[in-house]
Amino acid sequence: MNKEKTLILIEEDPTSLLSDEYEQKAYHYSLFFRRVNKPLRALRRFWLMYRLPFLTLWFNDWYHHLEDYETLIVNMNYLTRNVLDKVSSKNPDLRIIGWYWNTVDDRNAPVDFHNNKIEYWSFDEKDCVTYGFQKNIQYYCYVEDQTKRNKDIDIYFIGREKDRKTEIMSFSAAADRFGLKKEFHVIGEGDRLIPYSEVREALTRTRAVLEINKNNQTGFTLRVLESLFYGIKLITNNKGIRNTEIYNENNVFIIGEDDEKKLPDFIRSPYDHSSDRLKDDFSVDKWFNGFDKTRG
Repeated sequence: MNKEKTLILIEEDPTSLLSDEYEQKAYHYSLFFRRVNKPLRALRRFWLMYRLPFLTLWFNDWYHHLEDYETLIVNMNYLTRNVLDKVSSKNPDLRIIGWYWNTVDDRNAPVDFHNNKIEYWSFDEKDCVTYGFQKNIQYYCYVEDQTKRNKDIDIYFIGREKDRKTEIMSFSAAADRFGLKKEFHVIGEGDRLIPYSEVREALTRTRAVLEINKNNQTGFTLRVLESLFYGIKLITNNKGIRNTEIYNENNVFIIGEDDEKKLPDFIRSPYDHSSDRLKDDFSVDKWFNGFDKTRG
């Protein structure tokens, strides 16, 4: 794929972690939707969900410059899924890739995944089989922070509730029993979204990051890659991770399999940096090249 002729569209989300490395590596990117105030965001959500006339009024300026590009990569969510046909109809020669870097659920499932003008891709093996998506790697945009900070958090969690609250709170109680310091952000519907700059700062202060996956989820989530790129421990309920290249018993604790009593020692033991060799396998460049059908 031609990097100069590819545009990556990201959602309007203050938690976005993408733009810094896109800029560093000279990728072309834009917010999908124009920035608007909170009342207008509610109106826009209603407008797009019900596909009212003149949907493209909400699009950012990129929509008026589609002739400059050969390929469009769209980060899929519950709003962008409703409007890709508008893009394909404006420029039928444009290659459109709908990228799922979260697993599919009722809110973001494609509404037109049989549309042969749009390619859908995912990192998740199960979703690829269920929906006929094509598979690419999950990736992480890492921005190095030279600031030295004290490790004052033992376990860090951030994520949407997604029917996982009981399991998250159960693990939180276990951490309390061992006197571990934790910082948990369980985000419910309508809660404030935490800017990813704050998440990055917290990752530099923590010893371990907690991942609680949905049932039957496969593939590496953002939490796994944060662990790898920041050199911090991973605590996960994903039992399948034991059979992957990223598993290292010194760095990964599997809930329900590893001895819970050993959790404090696991967290406080040194991180095994031999896993650093895997970082290039989950880079943004590796992900971008994974869409190139002329490779392989």
